[in-house]
Amino acid sequence: MIVQIVLVIVTAVQVTSQELCPSVCQCYSLEATCTDLFSDVTDMTQETFHSAVWRLRVTVSTRLDLEEDLFLRWSITSITFLDLSQNNITKIRQRAFYRLAYLEELDLSGNSITTLHSQTFFFNTGLVRLYLAQNSITDIHMSTFQINIKLIDLDMSGNKLVAIHQYTFYNNVNLVWLDLRRNSINYIHPSTFANCSKLTDLNLSGNKITSIEPETFSVNVELQWLNLNDNNITDIHPSTFETNSKLTGLHMAGNKLASIKPGTFGNNSELQWLNLESYSISDVHPSTFRNNNRLRHLDISRNKITLINPDTFIHNRELTFLYLQQNNITEISNSSFRGLEQLEELDLSINNIEELNPLVFHNTLTSTNRQNHQVSNLKHLNLAQNLIRSFNFELYLPMSRNSDSSNPTFHLEYLNLSSNRLTTLDVASVKWLNQTTAVTDLTTNPWNCDCSVLLEVWRGLKHKLTLYCASPRELQGKSWEVMEVFCSLDGSRTVFMTTLIVVCVLLVCAIAGGLILAKVVKRRRNKPKTPETYYVFPPSATHISLHSYAEVVVRPSHFTVQSYADVGERPSYITVESQAAVGLDSNNVTEYANVAVQ
Repeated sequence: MIVQIVLVIVTAVQVTSQELCPSVCQCYSLEATCTDLFSDVTDMTQETFHSAVWRLRVTVSTRLDLEEDLFLRWSITSITFLDLSQNNITKIRQRAFYRLAYLEELDLSGNSITTLHSQTFFFNTGLVRLYLAQNSITDIHMSTFQINIKLIDLDMSGNKLVAIHQYTFYNNVNLVWLDLRRNSINYIHPSTFANCSKLTDLNLSGNKITSIEPETFSVNVELQWLNLNDNNITDIHPSTFETNSKLTGLHMAGNKLASIKPGTFGNNSELQWLNLESYSISDVHPSTFRNNNRLRHLDISRNKITLINPDTFIHNRELTFLYLQQNNITEISNSSFRGLEQLEELDLSINNIEELNPLVFHNTLTSTNRQNHQVSNLKHLNLAQNLIRSFNFELYLPMSRNSDSSNPTFHLEYLNLSSNRLTTLDVASVKWLNQTTAVTDLTTNPWNCDCSVLLEVWRGLKHKLTLYCASPRELQGKSWEVMEVFCSLDGSRTVFMTTLIVVCVLLVCAIAGGLILAKVVKRRRNKPKTPETYYVFPPSATHISLHSYAEVVVRPSHFTVQSYADVGERPSYITVESQAAVGLDSNNVTEYANVAVQ
């Protein structure tokens, strides 16, 4: 029953709402969306809107350059919200909106408007929000917004403005948000925002501004967010932001700043977001961020910084995001990040770092309990595209699973060491990589896939990482998974070659031994057989020395002695020394004798 009642009420509301709109519109409650409502003013019907409609959105196409009383014809002069964005509007008549006295919000963004008459919004005194972004407006008359005193939000981004007259915003004393980004403005007069004392957000990025006068923002004491990105600013005077004590966000990336003078941010104690990505800064003075105790996000990437002074961030204890990538940093001091206990993201990629102190990241640790268990808040660490040759993960980023331990602990979520000069990993690093839950990038390193170097590492990490070999040459460019087959074949080849060498050595020895044996046998067989007679030649001298070597063959009947002798003068007596070898044949004796005759 209740459902039926609700359906009846909804249907009644829809019928009543539809009665508020012409046939080309769809209405719900007090809001109307129409298609081609003002595309052809010569073919307009007598249908009108109910006076209660207060929000109107027109789509596809609108002509505001043919007649001034378009809104009067449709009886919609009481609307407070008008959306004409993306309607192909090229021109607006001077008094196109003069009947909309109650208009508070007007959206003309995304059209092709080139000019605005000085009295286009003259009768819209209650206008609070005006959106003119993404048009082709080249100039704004100094009196265009002079009557719009209640204007709070003004967006003119994405146009073709070259200059802003110093009195353009003179009467907009309630202006809070002003967006002038992506134009071609080359100069800002120091008095341009002089009467905008309530201004909190100012965007001047993407212009061609070359300098900022020191007093340009001196009156804007409520300023909280200032964007000067992507201009041609070469220098910032130390007093430029002196009165902006409430400034929380300052963007100056993409300029041509060569240095930041000490004291430039001295009065900005509320600063939390600072972007100095400038391409030209070569040095950061240790006192530059001394008074920015609440700084959380600091970007000084894409500069020419070579060294980070140990005291540079010592006062920024709330720093959470630090970007130092794409500089010329060669060395990081052990105390460079001292006191940064809230640091969660650190980017040191694209520098020239070769080696890191083992305790360099330990300065981000903070104690969590009475046992002095130290835990780091560091979640994202990027060291890609440096010159690091070795990295002991367990030493740099230890992981202790015992919360009662005093050992330091890191809980990384992302670690990038790609494109360095790592060739292998030690055992401790393999263990660390297996235990960590962090997304780890080790790609594009010159990994040495030699079987004796990386095979065990691959076996320990193949389920978690995929790396590509740089050496040896036959594996270059291939996934390290090929080591399983390659090293298996290499091991087989090693065993085969060892066996082959042993066999060859044994074969050579056997052949040599055979040849020697054959030669000995042949020599024995070829010895001449002599008659079994024995001849003795007595000495002819009184003193004779006889050294004799003889072969004696003994037979039962007689024996023969063949002798070679050296004869010299000695006493007349003879000494005979002999040795005999007796074969299996008892009738055959071979005797070797030394005979000395003295």
